[in-house]
Amino acid sequence: MKVYLLDTHRGPRYFLEEKSLISYLNNDKKRGEFIKGYNVTVLDAEVEKKENGSEFLENYETSTRQKNVRDLKLKSVLGDEFTTKVNKLINYIKEKAKDNNMRKDFLKEVELVTVEKKEFSKFVSKCSEYLLYQVCDKVEYYKLLLDVHNFRKINDRYTVYIYNQLGEVSNYASSMTPEKNKQNFLKAKQLNK
Repeated sequence: MKVYLLDTHRGPRYFLEEKSLISYLNNDKKRGEFIKGYNVTVLDAEVEKKENGSEFLENYETSTRQKNVRDLKLKSVLGDEFTTKVNKLINYIKEKAKDNNMRKDFLKEVELVTVEKKEFSKFVSKCSEYLLYQVCDKVEYYKLLLDVHNFRKINDRYTVYIYNQLGEVSNYASSMTPEKNKQNFLKAKQLNK
């Protein structure tokens, strides 16, 4: 099976049939486009395997999880400081966080993230509603969290997600941040300076 990649000034395009590529080039030529500046790359591709979308995603997630868990363990053993902090945070959440759908979702998603500081920090920031407000209110926990991502502050209100019986988010509500969370976050922030 051949795949035709066409790089134009408008960006790359691909074609699965040569006649589609020829038709596209002829149309651009008629419109006065400078097709001499286009680059055509022909790839002769063999089908390696054929899967439906859910099988492909499942296989990708499984292999990524295995690789990331292996990398996390290896880097921890080798003494990588950031990885050790990430590992402590994840273990704390596994042991102390209330067993609910948000915890399950977080633990499932965290295995898909590589433990590189920039990428992991972005992931933690994305999960801030859960991590800042719903895991734990202890200084020890906030210190672990601040070791992997430097949150600036804790807000007065946060979003609580409500799950249905299927484990899907069905609604959400706003809630006030408990004073104990705010105080312990600030204490942890002081300890991390």
